[in-house]
Amino acid sequence: MEQGSSTVEAARIGGINLRTGKRWRNGRHSPPKGKEAVPPVGPEEPPPGPPRYLNEVDRIHIADRLRPDP
Repeated sequence: MEQGSSTVEAARIGGINLRTGKRWRNGRHSPPKGKEAVPPVGPEEPPPGPPRYLNEVDRIHIADRLRPDP
């Protein structure tokens, strides 16, 4: 849905029921007695720490140093 799909289309692509897709999007509004409410699904945050791959600037720097001088 973040990419512009409708709820119906996103549920079809994900292979889930439309009602389930709406619940995931909106969160539950009235939890059963004795249970806490489930928050809406948000974007996942990247894990803390250094990234696994080099960024583009670092890759270009390495490639430039490996290139033979003319």
